[in-house]
Amino acid sequence: MATLKLKFISPKVLNELKYGQSLDLSDSPLWQYSGMPESSLLVDTETWVIATEDNTKAAIISEWSVSEDSHEFILSSEASTGFKSVDYVFALAMLGQLVDQHSLKSYLDSLQDAFDGISPQKENEDKDIDANEV
Repeated sequence: MATLKLKFISPKVLNELKYGQSLDLSDSPLWQYSGMPESSLLVDTETWVIATEDNTKAAIISEWSVSEDSHEFILSSEASTGFKSVDYVFALAMLGQLVDQHSLKSYLDSLQDAFDGISPQKENEDKDIDANEV
């Protein structure tokens, strides 16, 4: 796994593309912490913790909120109007632009755990155990 700088096109912009229209991913904006204009953000793909480069703000990906219009992240506990919680769909769109295709599957499996706290496979195993105990 890796530590990646958050430099990607917002899912909102991607959703607004018309059929046949394309974007140059090299023009992707660098996302920052709200109120800290020089604060680049990094995501650790092993732990799914997003942090400022100086590590003054850090939390697991599901505890962040985002403003797609201003390309800013903020801790959900500090979020105000104009920010929405980072959800799995947003994280997928972001991740799809940050990693290569060959690594994507393993990243997606790991990312799901960060949002659910439990993998679908583990949940099924727990259901099987409960069924056997009846």
